[in-house]
Amino acid sequence: MEQLVGFRFRPTEQQLLGDYLCKKITNNIDPELDLPTIDFYGESLEISEIWDMLGGPAQEEECTGDADVYVYTHLKKKSSTRNNGGKNYIRSVGTSSWQAETSNTPILDVDDDYLLPILGSKRRFKYVNKKKPESEGLWNLMEYSMEGSSLLELNPNLPRDVVLCRIRKNKKQLAKKRKLENDQYFEEAFMDE
Repeated sequence: MEQLVGFRFRPTEQQLLGDYLCKKITNNIDPELDLPTIDFYGESLEISEIWDMLGGPAQEEECTGDADVYVYTHLKKKSSTRNNGGKNYIRSVGTSSWQAETSNTPILDVDDDYLLPILGSKRRFKYVNKKKPESEGLWNLMEYSMEGSSLLELNPNLPRDVVLCRIRKNKKQLAKKRKLENDQYFEEAFMDE
C-alpha cells in the first residue's frame, strides 16, 4: 500500500479488525487497501529483515510512535501431541521469538458501523533474543486476531489462522541501548588515556 505524501496510516483497533482483517479473511478487501502478507512465524527471517522488507525506517533516530509497519501473517500451531489440544502457536522469528506480555484482550465495536459486539482481540508481545540479550525488548508486536469475534461464531468456516500484526521499534529500549553504548564508548576512551 503506497502512502500519499503527508499521510500517516494510524487506524484505530476497530478499523484494523473491521476494515482490514475481517475483509481479508472474507476475501472482500479492496486490493488498493490491502496490506502485505509475510509468513514469518517459525521462519528463518530475522525481525530486522522483516522490518526492512516492510519499509520501516532504517535509522534508529527516525523511529517515533508513527514508525509502525503492518503485515498479515499466518499462525502455525505447535505439535498437538502434548496435552494442550494444539492451542499453542509458534512465535519464533529467525533466531529469536516473541514473548507474550498480555493475554487476549477483546476489542469491542464502539461504533455501530460493524454490527458485531466483539470484533476480535489483541495481544501484545515483546522481542526476545537469547543470543543477543542487548536487543531484547527493542521490538514490540501487537497481534490482532478474530479470536472471540461474533463473525466467527456466525461463520465457523472462515480461516482462524490469519492475524494482522503491528510491529514497532521500542523507542525507550532504543534510547537505553544508545545511552549504554555511549557510556561504554566514553569509558573505553578514558581507559585508553
